[in-house]
Amino acid sequence: MLESLARRQKQAEERRKQILAAAARVFSRKGYDRATTKEIAAEAQISEGTIYNYFASKHDLLMSIIKTVAPGLFETLDLDNAEQIKQRFVGGLEFLFSFVEENQEMLSVLASEAWRNEEILEEWIIVGGRELLKRAETRLRQLIDSGELRPVDPAIAARVIVATGVGLSLPVLLGTLEFSGPEERRKTAEQVTDLLLHGLLA
Repeated sequence: MLESLARRQKQAEERRKQILAAAARVFSRKGYDRATTKEIAAEAQISEGTIYNYFASKHDLLMSIIKTVAPGLFETLDLDNAEQIKQRFVGGLEFLFSFVEENQEMLSVLASEAWRNEEILEEWIIVGGRELLKRAETRLRQLIDSGELRPVDPAIAARVIVATGVGLSLPVLLGTLEFSGPEERRKTAEQVTDLLLHGLLA
């Protein structure tokens, strides 16, 4: 009985992911406004009615994409096992670049729709941006208190770091830049970390 329930729950979760991935592909091709649930169903190779077993509306689909993608960004700040501050920064940026590459389709949909729809922009900022900044600020404050970083305003520092990561990820998000592999991601992360930690002065 319990095994059967667990199997059904797993199947439902897989179907939900399948629908979200299909929605991201359709939204990416046609834009949110012009896309239809019928087209999403065809992309997912299911009936249109099946979508409504998992999502209340097309808007719910888009919001679910945000809520599916956003939590992964928070892992960029979960680097307490790194021994040195430089390793933490490099590792965080590497993760961010990889995350954007792996979720490029869904993230590009959110980015394009957010600028045209105030509600989507607000939801994206609330679910993703504010939480990411809050976690970054908290972690920076801890590093300042422990003496690993010099005394700076952690709120401003968090904004600079997050904005830098997002800005460098935009070309990847828009499909105009692809990292050739892990080595290029690491090299870029190391160069950015050097600029963040040491600035431009000789």
